[in-house]
Amino acid sequence: MELKIHGGDVQVHPQVDAELAATALSHDTVAVQIDGKTYEAPMSEVNTDMFEVACDDQGCVLIPDDGNPHNDLIPDQKKESQPVDKHVDQSNNA
Repeated sequence: MELKIHGGDVQVHPQVDAELAATALSHDTVAVQIDGKTYEAPMSEVNTDMFEVACDDQGCVLIPDDGNPHNDLIPDQKKESQPVDKHVDQSNNA
């Protein structure tokens, strides 16, 4: 699979999910690739249960979860995350 856009080279809030941090294009958007097309999606709109991380030498994107947990990449917070100036509401009761 060819990855069109790569995320993960930006600093995000320390409480951001590791999969979102690995695919971050900015402090509040991520790269999502579906059917060969790549989109910039707001982090707040991404359900990480429906996606998994795919990476190449340049970075990572979220792709639809194939249901096979044995091939999932588990990203770690490689870079030290820095707090962002923007307040992040963590009170979502969904």
